[in-house]
Amino acid sequence: MLINLIPLSLGGRVNWICWLLNIDPCQLRRIHQWIGFIAAVEGTAHVILSVFQNIDQLRETVSAADILTGSSLALILMSLFPLFRKKSYESFSIIHVTGSVLLVGTLWHHVIGSSPFQKPRVYLLIVTSIWLVDQILRLGCLLYRSLPHRGVGNKATLVAFPDTTHICVKLSAPWNFRPGQYVYLTIPRASKTALIQSHPFYIAWWYESLGDHNDEKPKVHKPDTIVLLSATKNGFTKELTRVSQQNLLMNTRKALKEKQMPDPCWCATLDKTCQIPAVIEGPFGHEVNLDTFETVLFFTSGIGIAAQLLYMKHLAEVKEKDGSKRVALFWELQSEYHAFWVNSWMTEILSIDSSKKLIYVHIYVLGDYVSEDTQVGNKASATKGSTHRIYDHLSKDNGESWSVYDLGFDE
Repeated sequence: MLINLIPLSLGGRVNWICWLLNIDPCQLRRIHQWIGFIAAVEGTAHVILSVFQNIDQLRETVSAADILTGSSLALILMSLFPLFRKKSYESFSIIHVTGSVLLVGTLWHHVIGSSPFQKPRVYLLIVTSIWLVDQILRLGCLLYRSLPHRGVGNKATLVAFPDTTHICVKLSAPWNFRPGQYVYLTIPRASKTALIQSHPFYIAWWYESLGDHNDEKPKVHKPDTIVLLSATKNGFTKELTRVSQQNLLMNTRKALKEKQMPDPCWCATLDKTCQIPAVIEGPFGHEVNLDTFETVLFFTSGIGIAAQLLYMKHLAEVKEKDGSKRVALFWELQSEYHAFWVNSWMTEILSIDSSKKLIYVHIYVLGDYVSEDTQVGNKASATKGSTHRIYDHLSKDNGESWSVYDLGFDE
């Protein structure tokens, strides 16, 4: 069990290892879960066997360290129930980390031997050292990305949209970004416990600040503003929506219906009094090279569009020069108002396609239509700079497979 604690000490979110080894974070998380499961089984078996072997002298042989070690292990096991983890991830994270720290501390007193350099305690020293190194590296990254440059740190502006929140972060210094990357975000003012919460978000969009809006040329040549999309659920994302509504930066259904939409650089025009401090860790993730494919299809639903936009923009810029390739997006929405999440950015992407033959966007709307006259089964054909909307499910009822003609491509 003690040997298994060594890889577990890295935790399930070692993004710098994923970046160095080009490993999918989901794979690393599964490895962490399986090693943790094996360690938990070994620890539970050890407790059960020890109790049965010393059942007659249990009071004399069991110490306070033994009880605390077993309690820490039980606390970790209880936090692993999928229902608890999904319903309250913040509580799960706090309990899981607290239980892990207590387990290592109590194991130090539980293992036999007084010398810190005996084999069982050497394993615990390695565990502690690896954990400290990982935390120091993370802290260094956070300080580098979040410390004020020229007297200004990262500032976030939250804008409420239907069922989501736009998080516009003006960075303390320009970064280099690639499509498909994500960051971990902390908004200390979101709630009382938000300071110890860090959640991942895909970078949905970026741009260069214009500084003085009368200038035509940006003052920087790297993106210094990123926009994240947060679907309103429970916990942290719900608190973000509450903060954005308090700041009165909202796009209601009525405003969206009247097409009172901001331009793509709306973050730069917002009142600075609505900005709040933000801590950013990242960016993480590797770009998937799609430039060599002649046809690229994107399938997504709801908030998943956040991971696709920058790929589409990049491919639109590349394929506009090539002219022989096609890009198609199939996006399924629960509400037609959700299309306004990325309305200005999608318009910008479509404007890159000057020939109107490279990019095809099909939006499948399941309900909550903007127009009261819209019914299930209606279709709205794409016009210049717009998208093709189908007011029905993405899948076909007759079970037919999609063909090249269904996608609007000519063979």
